[in-house]
Amino acid sequence: MNPKHKKEYAPLGGISDLLPQEDKTATRIENWTVDPSTGGWDNRIGYEKFFPASAAWEPFHVMGRIESLYIWNTHNGARSYHLFEAANAATGLGSLHYTVGNTGIAPVTTAGAGLVTIDFSRNLPTANEPMTQYEPFGRYLVIVNGHDLPMKFDGENVTPLGWVETPYPPTPWTPTTGAGAAGEQNFALWWDQTAPFDLESYGLGDIADSAVNRYKWKVSFISESGSESPLSFESEATSWTTLPAAGGGAAQNFSNRRQAVYLEGLPIGPNGTVARRIYRTRNIGPAATAEQYYYVSQINNNTETSYVDYTPDQFLADLAPLADESVLFPAPACRFAATFKNTLFLDGGQIEPTRIYYSNGLHPDSFSALSYFDVGTREGGDITGFAPYYNQLLVFRERAIEIIRGDTSGGFSVAPFIQGVGTKSIGTVTMVPSVGMVFLSADGVYRLQGGLDDGGSEIVFEKISKMLVKTMTRLNPDLLARATAAYSPKSKEWHCYVPADGGDRPTLGLVFHVDKNSWSIREGFPVGALAVDQGGNLIFGHSIGSGYGISPREAGLFVISRQRSLGYTYNGVSDPPTAIPKAPPTSVYQSAWIDYGAPQKKKHVKYVYLYVMTAGDNAIPMTYYTDFNYIGKTSAPVKIQRADHADQNVYGKATWDSSVWENPMFTCLRYPIAQGACSSFSFEVSTTEDLVLIGYSVELAATNTSTIKGKR
Repeated sequence: MNPKHKKEYAPLGGISDLLPQEDKTATRIENWTVDPSTGGWDNRIGYEKFFPASAAWEPFHVMGRIESLYIWNTHNGARSYHLFEAANAATGLGSLHYTVGNTGIAPVTTAGAGLVTIDFSRNLPTANEPMTQYEPFGRYLVIVNGHDLPMKFDGENVTPLGWVETPYPPTPWTPTTGAGAAGEQNFALWWDQTAPFDLESYGLGDIADSAVNRYKWKVSFISESGSESPLSFESEATSWTTLPAAGGGAAQNFSNRRQAVYLEGLPIGPNGTVARRIYRTRNIGPAATAEQYYYVSQINNNTETSYVDYTPDQFLADLAPLADESVLFPAPACRFAATFKNTLFLDGGQIEPTRIYYSNGLHPDSFSALSYFDVGTREGGDITGFAPYYNQLLVFRERAIEIIRGDTSGGFSVAPFIQGVGTKSIGTVTMVPSVGMVFLSADGVYRLQGGLDDGGSEIVFEKISKMLVKTMTRLNPDLLARATAAYSPKSKEWHCYVPADGGDRPTLGLVFHVDKNSWSIREGFPVGALAVDQGGNLIFGHSIGSGYGISPREAGLFVISRQRSLGYTYNGVSDPPTAIPKAPPTSVYQSAWIDYGAPQKKKHVKYVYLYVMTAGDNAIPMTYYTDFNYIGKTSAPVKIQRADHADQNVYGKATWDSSVWENPMFTCLRYPIAQGACSSFSFEVSTTEDLVLIGYSVELAATNTSTIKGKR
């Protein structure tokens, strides 16, 4: 045959919704991954239970939709927490858990072995609200969702984020200066003249005859993160007059003495408080002078309620923090968090959707009064999330991206970066090696590549989903906040699952294959929330789960893997009940519409040759279409064996101790095409059998017949 009438398509590219389509692209690639040994499309994928040792999907029996998921690696990866929120159909609330060990069977009525519950009563986001955000900060994991009070998790305990209350001041006892009669409080300091040091320098007050002494105190809390709370209001003043020198007798022991002041009612801090600090004025005497507070001491517990202050004025050197250096937590309804330059950044929540607050350096619980920005003066919509990028912090908005620069020493500043493109899908913002920062926007997937430092490398900002025009129209624009994505270095794929086709939860998977620089889609994977573990495995939370009072069904966490099963059915007859793997996912490959660059000319397609790796006696049919028709013809199935050689041994049919197991071999499968003349041609392979598709070629006979003139 004339070579110009046969054209090969290998290696294969990804999906293209554009017309005319480029060579080697495809109209549809559904449920495939890349075969690393050939660079072809491999359909050996599926998903399996997170706890493979369990009989069904313990301990997730009664859990509904998984609302959020985060994998937190600590101790240099020696310990991993798989944190997730699950809906409870009985209460309408959510619960926050993390997994432990590799459990087997747990009680079917509750979350048992294999899980630790952190919070039982969390408010769940609506369908158009973002998932709970998890942000590491030092040894803590900050957890925010816009509804519940933000908190910090240290691997064992949960404590509130920020200070939500101001300490109340202590009550100082007023000293008396008499001879210590019944009912008097006198901590006059006196000393033995033979003592090796002079105690006269200790204590409060002036030792001059009839000196008037007056003091006030304040208190603050210290959290386990080292953050200091706002200072309390000042205490009531305590005052006394120094007893003048006496002529002798017992009163002489109390003359011209300094006092120690007893403080009662020291405030007890909230959960997570590890210490209290005491501040005091120097002697302000009878005059109404300005009150300056100084550090006195730190009580390293959260239990004691009294303290005796005998630190003299001359020992007070460190000024107390100013009132605006630590204020009550300014963002109790924050939805997004980010750690940048040892500082915690938060949004203002739905009440202040364009406000950004940031903590004091190294102290995630302390916020200064003026440490905030407001980007609402520029077009771009509400803040939708944060993402550190090199030496900057990106602030995503609905239709813009801002950039924060600076540090704790020189201060932070915010400036516009990109206008017209933003994201509602903060759960899709991902760093992908050799690609850049990838995220889903309202009209497609974008990437940002290159450093942003002054004089740095060239910035690349572009849409990488230009080929997915029709696919993007399937997305539900109002629900993009619930989209979820992660990059797997193991498979070198970026997975993004989005609500589509009218669904209220992620139903469509967009997969970017880094090695091919191309796209495919996933169907049938019930991904509600997605994360990647330290080994590069994609872990997801079920988007539906098991309802309250309903027979157990798929629920909890699962792993996208090479297991040839699209989930499980539930056998409620056996005891204990077991999960039975379903059939593999249906994988569909539809070629591009082939017109050989001359759509006006008619062609007679004779054969299609598929280049594949052998896979035994599995039979693969082919359906072919002409001129963009939706209905095609289906050819007879062809075994994935070499046509001109003896069949390879097949599992289940080989003879024990005599057959030799053989590796897959490259082969060509020929499909005859029985159809008339056409302008454009496309074929489709749809199968649940194992298949590695490397390429294909099309053999045809061209004619001089042209398309008839247009209709009138």
